[in-house]
Amino acid sequence: MSHSLPADFKQTILHTFGEAFCDALCLCLDSGKGERSIRLNADKYSLSLSLPLVPWYEKGYLVNSDVTFAYDPSWHAGLYYVQEAASMFVQQALNSTQFSTENPLLCLDLCAAPGGKSTLLASWLGTRGTLVSNEIIGARTEILKENIIKWGLGNNLVTNNDPSQFAVLGEVFDLILVDAPCSGEGLFRRDTAARNEWSLQQVGVNVERQQSILANAWNCLKEGGYLIYSTCTFNKEENEGQIAFLQETYGAEFVPIDIQPEWNVFQTCATGSYRFFPHRTPGEGFALSMLRKTASSNDGKVKYKSKALSPIQFHRKFPLSDYFDTAKSHTQCYMANDQYMALTMHQADVCQNLLHSHYIKYAGTDIGSFKQKDFIPAHALSQSIYLKKEFFHEVELSYEEAIAYLRKENVLPVSSSGKGLQLVKYKEAHLGFMKLISATRSNTYYPNEWRIRQAPELNVQEKFVL
Repeated sequence: MSHSLPADFKQTILHTFGEAFCDALCLCLDSGKGERSIRLNADKYSLSLSLPLVPWYEKGYLVNSDVTFAYDPSWHAGLYYVQEAASMFVQQALNSTQFSTENPLLCLDLCAAPGGKSTLLASWLGTRGTLVSNEIIGARTEILKENIIKWGLGNNLVTNNDPSQFAVLGEVFDLILVDAPCSGEGLFRRDTAARNEWSLQQVGVNVERQQSILANAWNCLKEGGYLIYSTCTFNKEENEGQIAFLQETYGAEFVPIDIQPEWNVFQTCATGSYRFFPHRTPGEGFALSMLRKTASSNDGKVKYKSKALSPIQFHRKFPLSDYFDTAKSHTQCYMANDQYMALTMHQADVCQNLLHSHYIKYAGTDIGSFKQKDFIPAHALSQSIYLKKEFFHEVELSYEEAIAYLRKENVLPVSSSGKGLQLVKYKEAHLGFMKLISATRSNTYYPNEWRIRQAPELNVQEKFVL
């Protein structure tokens, strides 16, 4: 099966951007892998790295394209996220928004898996409100949930719903990010399968699907709110064409984003998407635009009624503040399905009153549950930036012990003394909990589905370690 660039794709690029641009782009797409990049979690890691910087994100760094991160304990503990450099431009869009500080913000990442942009949004949002991270595909929701938990900020709700289920809520969101499913032209350099799946017909199918998603998003965006729209494709139909659709259909206002000339970000016109091409910028292809809703689209009709009850209930007696910094996180204890969790009042209100009929996969920070009289802490507690680590006995692991822990092997730390529950860490990274049962046996609480499956010696790739 051929992996050459599709002829129709080349013709489209030639028509849109000209011969010299087309030749340079196609040569780059055929040149092999580009740079990879990581984005540090400033709430967990405050140091700088001796690596080239991503120009438009101060905590983003470029790394070798051939490395593997699977054997870095810091990656598993959410000290950084592996993300395309261009995708980090979302931060520049967020910097261009203006919001009142009077009320909590409610944000929506409508097509959120695997979670790169959601973790960036969560860092920007902090304790100012709630981010709903939604994914329509159930299996992809699990990796989204995993990455949200590892990031450790606790200001997310993870949901698994069709975009149309948000449209009926009315105008409730202050900011919505739509990283739309697209034809994936921006991935042609690293993903040869994407070339074989591409066609002009498929581009047309994507345009219709994107417009449906955007219409649903627009209907639940507040007047004055912002919609950030992005794709990983090059053609104008899926980028500038969708900006025109929102402007012509809803009167959307294009919002300019500050850029520096040396970044080499490209626009086809003054109100075109901000474009990232691999022969001009680090990483793969990407396009982003931001629009503001200037007038309400609410027709005054009540669109959403449900008698469903939220399973999340306030819990008074559990000593949450023993384990969790409730003052900094502004949280209280709630309970659902025998699991204790930390939620802000805003998160609880969103769960109980706004999204109570939606499929909420995860909310806030899981704290733990009781098994008979024993409290079993949730893995999410170990990953939280609000963990009260002084409540637990901390054990420092060597690198070899940390990898064994992440493989869910029987780890007996050299530095440990005594039995019982242990909070294990490697350097700056809290990895999770374990229970030392005897001198020869331990019980690792690391989630089984997240474990490292391949032994390090069987992977020949260069191993990145923070």
